[in-house]
Amino acid sequence: MRDSHNRPIEYLRLSLTQRCNFSCAYCGGKAALAEKDELTPGELLALLQAFAACGITRLRLTGGEPLLRADLPEIIGLAASVPEFTDISLTTNGALLRLPLARRLKAAGLHRINVSVDSLRPERFKKITGGGNLADVLGGIDAALASSLMPLHINVVLTRGVNDDEADDFLRFAENNPVTVRFIELMPFGGAREGIVPNGEILARYRELQPMRKAYSGQPSLDYTAPGWRGAAGFISPVTEKFCSVCNRVRVLADGSLKPCLGSGETTALKPLLHDREKLEEAIRAAVRNKASGHHFERGCTAGCTLQQIGG
Repeated sequence: MRDSHNRPIEYLRLSLTQRCNFSCAYCGGKAALAEKDELTPGELLALLQAFAACGITRLRLTGGEPLLRADLPEIIGLAASVPEFTDISLTTNGALLRLPLARRLKAAGLHRINVSVDSLRPERFKKITGGGNLADVLGGIDAALASSLMPLHINVVLTRGVNDDEADDFLRFAENNPVTVRFIELMPFGGAREGIVPNGEILARYRELQPMRKAYSGQPSLDYTAPGWRGAAGFISPVTEKFCSVCNRVRVLADGSLKPCLGSGETTALKPLLHDREKLEEAIRAAVRNKASGHHFERGCTAGCTLQQIGG
């Protein structure tokens, strides 16, 4: 499946919920979608089968916090039953991830996991997340590693004057652990307009980092490592170094709306079409054809919703 700019679209990010047990400022506050309005496992399967038929081969499950869904193992099992999917991953804040659940998710068909962590200092972490416990998140990372949910990525958003003094701490974490710490530039959602820390600024301070080969075409992260490191550092720079020309993904929000571009306000309601496979696939292909050429985060955001509503 290709869009009108001849980009191959093969990656779906699917939000399972807008609910979250944290309240990070840049995500945009409380959820707008009630639990009863989230897509059921059956509806999700119909959606995934249609996307697979249209050419999607890689799936990432997001939120909100997807671990808040008690039926998450069932959902992953249904996704794993779609033969076209070669990669199924999950983004979480990790606070609810314990070893038994991590093993259940792995057994259900989950391949790998990303954990969002914006501070390695307990009191600061609590403030950033609105009450989160860093020890719970670090325990979730350990559970993911013990369950072979790898490669494991640690997602970090640095904000000027908030946690930008922790780049050293996160790089040491990557040096000493078999993970990739990925610095993601702050994007203009949820009222966030200032405070971006350009990734080039971090890289300029660490000349010993050596670039790594990309794992796949369209990978947004530029990864680096250094001699003796167990892990790696990645840099995703949507504001200062746009990678829209190689974008290979679309998003579905928790209410079933298809959002082809993270930075655009354009959406297509798919939930009313779930009973009609032909119309559903037609709507998916039409939305992908009309996918915007790129975002304009450098001038602000026109998406019209928060990161929590979009799904990471």
